Amino acid sequence: YSKMKQILSASVIMRNFAKQSDFDYFSFEKFNRQGHFSAVIATILGKITEYSDSGELYTAALLLNIGKLVIAIHFTEEHKKIIELKKLKGISTSVAEEEIIGISHPHIGALALEHLKIPSDICDAVRYHDTDWPIPKGANYQMIMICRESSRIVDKFKLPNNINLAETKRQLQLFIEQSRKDYQKNVRVQIRAAGYEKFFPELLKEASNIVVKGMEEVFKKRPRLSVISKNQEDSSA
Repeated sequence: YSKMKQILSASVIMRNFAKQSDFDYFSFEKFNRQGHFSAVIATILGKITEYSDSGELYTAALLLNIGKLVIAIHFTEEHKKIIELKKLKGISTSVAEEEIIGISHPHIGALALEHLKIPSDICDAVRYHDTDWPIPKGANYQMIMICRESSRIVDKFKLPNNINLAETKRQLQLFIEQSRKDYQKNVRVQIRAAGYEKFFPELLKEASNIVVKGMEEVFKKRPRLSVISKNQEDSSA
């Protein structure tokens, strides 16, 4: 019940924000699709790395880019300028946001969620998902790093409009299962030798490689889904 409540709360938050705008310069459908796909990838990474709370992880990953939605609704003119600057200079969304409004969408999203009394671990995951800044002492570093990696993976793929996330997740899990078992046996040995926290970044990197290979395998027969660089993504994102 607790996990379901978190997921439903995240969905309600996004719908309530969405009702406030006509999205002339923002694709809510694409935003929503990427959010749910990020959540799917995060839970798979969590399963591979044996992260304990899949429900909270799903919620955090689903809300990672909520700050983009806030900007599109409440900073309409600035949002247009951000899109134009991003195209003109070929820079990332966060850098363009910093130049135009002085703050990036991860920080705006975290502030909005804190105002809504969302748990601090989820707020931290949103705040630090799009940066290489050091993770603050005491923060849930596993969740933050998994969310960072899920965001990075989703950025590598252009998702078709008609993607079936439930079926995609099922296929990915089937492809990944054997790799995960072999991988976890090796991981346990290395964790005992190096310690979990010290080894976790390497553990997550290997888990990410497994997921990306799985996605490429699942989608290799679907020409509408292709790997792209972040600089090639649709400017409406």
